Amino acid sequence: MLVRFNIARSSTRQDHIHFHELIKLYARKRVVTGVAQAMVQAVITRGSISQHSEHVWAACFLTFGFSHDPIVVELKVSDLLYLVKEVVLPLAIRTFITFSRCNAALELLRLCTNALEAADQAFVTPVEKWLDKSLCWRPIPTNAQLNPYLWQELALSRATVLETRAKLMLRGGQFDIADDLIRKALFIRTSICGQDHHDTIAARETLSKITRLLANVQIHTSP
Repeated sequence: MLVRFNIARSSTRQDHIHFHELIKLYARKRVVTGVAQAMVQAVITRGSISQHSEHVWAACFLTFGFSHDPIVVELKVSDLLYLVKEVVLPLAIRTFITFSRCNAALELLRLCTNALEAADQAFVTPVEKWLDKSLCWRPIPTNAQLNPYLWQELALSRATVLETRAKLMLRGGQFDIADDLIRKALFIRTSICGQDHHDTIAARETLSKITRLLANVQIHTSP
């Protein structure tokens, strides 16, 4: 499995680079200041990854950035969660499995993870940066405290993206990276959902599979 993935990745490296450049160029040419937000919102509400993939990719790069390009569109947490669930995950899986653009799919999910982590960090930051001196004795609330359900959804969405990345890495034979990703996903799911939740159990089963494969690799590669 590892050999097949490396061959595919090597033989299509230039194609992947060209693919990224085309998408970035499309985003820059088709989206101007003031229109970017509307375009991303349109993709969120009506985008189809099969019929309008170029628009969807452009919206993803505008939202998550790419390489040294800045993030153009900042979404509300609720819109970000919807984008991840309805657009990013299906697009990444379809890109990886159907079109074998492994690097493109994995890079999209990595950028998505970064965006979710940034949103999570903002959620646990105090809402007010300052308080009147007469109120300074009061604890400063965070968005996580004010919106616990939304914060949990944000964390679970991050776990889903991490788990998806782990499974794709598993298909590509990169077991060590997959192991790290699934452990992070499992920690989040266990903390929020508990040991016996079906999503936690599924993540634990994925971890067990990766652990077995890692052990087999070590056995066959050890001197």
